[in-house]
Amino acid sequence: MMGISADSVPARLYHYTNIDTLALILGNKSIRLMPLCGLDDPQENQTKDLYNFGRFFFVSCWTDDVRESIPMWRMYTNLDAGVRISLPANPFRSYTYTKEEVSSIFNIPVDRIDGDETITTFLPLEDAVSGMCSIAIFGGDKVLKKIEYTDDVSKLMPEIVKKHNENTELDWSTFGVCKNTGWEFQHEWRYLLNLTPLNLFGDLSSLEERASQMVQGMIDGTASAPCECYDLRISDEAFAQIEITPSPKMSMGNQMLLKYLLDAHGLSDRMRQSQLAGLL
Repeated sequence: MMGISADSVPARLYHYTNIDTLALILGNKSIRLMPLCGLDDPQENQTKDLYNFGRFFFVSCWTDDVRESIPMWRMYTNLDAGVRISLPANPFRSYTYTKEEVSSIFNIPVDRIDGDETITTFLPLEDAVSGMCSIAIFGGDKVLKKIEYTDDVSKLMPEIVKKHNENTELDWSTFGVCKNTGWEFQHEWRYLLNLTPLNLFGDLSSLEERASQMVQGMIDGTASAPCECYDLRISDEAFAQIEITPSPKMSMGNQMLLKYLLDAHGLSDRMRQSQLAGLL
């Protein structure tokens, strides 16, 4: 589950949704991650010791099941307007900055920036400046998670707060990546992004104090999520490889709308026919 090897990641993943959401994905060339606390499985937001901790975790849920799933069509789409999206498993763009750009963003002298002439990140550095802290800023390979299905209560409701002598830490390594075995039919993978309200690039002299205050706020419930949702941009290469399968019961009108939508984005050859047509 943790530290997924490249060999174990499927070539493509699949997402069931509706044509209006597809229009937003294509128009913005992005995938929207929503708070974990808003998913259909209320158990996912539960921990042993904290309330509503999922507000700091943003997810988009996919499956590696190549076959179309009747339960997934019925649960996550309106059958007359549903679509199944397929993309490469790691579809997101990266961001490259020169030292001069980094200097401008963080308002620090160029000669204080060590390393190569350019820096590549998974998340825009501008978001870090605006007060969003994430371990995924530089490591986008850690965003994709394979769900572990289990009946182990210690995994389904993990203990987050850890005390070491006088220090208090938050361990969320198993949070958001385990589900009850009743959901095993989903074969789920998800993009999971932790975002906490901390500006890493503010006054460095107060960083430790501000980090401690943030941790305490996450524990006592006074800390707010840094955003309501988060959009990850799709790379041009992955966008060109998108595949769209209409619901086996899509209405004729929505079939026409889907065709126009794909034509408008130069994706007319990316539609696939449902293998369940006539079976629902």
